[in-house]
Amino acid sequence: DERTEWFLGETPEFGKEPRKVPLRVLQLSFEMKDPATGKTVGGVPSVYGYWLFNPEYETVHHLSRFARMLVDNCFRAYRPRWGYASVSVGVDPDDPEGWRRQIDEFLPLFRPVIADVRAKLAARRGVSIRIEGNSADANDYKGTNVTTTAIPAK
Repeated sequence: DERTEWFLGETPEFGKEPRKVPLRVLQLSFEMKDPATGKTVGGVPSVYGYWLFNPEYETVHHLSRFARMLVDNCFRAYRPRWGYASVSVGVDPDDPEGWRRQIDEFLPLFRPVIADVRAKLAARRGVSIRIEGNSADANDYKGTNVTTTAIPAK
């Protein structure tokens, strides 16, 4: 199951309605095997949520990101880096809605970190990197031929 849900995006201030932010949510179940028999004995439910961001824009939809990239690239000559923020929470069978509270408690602490990353990306807006030759040269990786790259010796 995949859908967009709204969660607290900031720590609520006294007397003010807290800002809600969207999160793309997927409900997952991971199989659990009995180590003795190797047979599947049940599923472990969890929730995975994510959103995408660049210095100017946030979205939970990949198509929106692609559209924004098209406009930025073609009409604004702007190619910002995009970030992908995610959170994963286990679902307690005795409290199937408890994961919502956990995300509401976590996001107001996590979002300022993302805001800082967005600000740093915006500050580097005019910085371009040009690599000539092979990208392996820029990374100090030396492969055995032009199509492979080896991890450098330490």
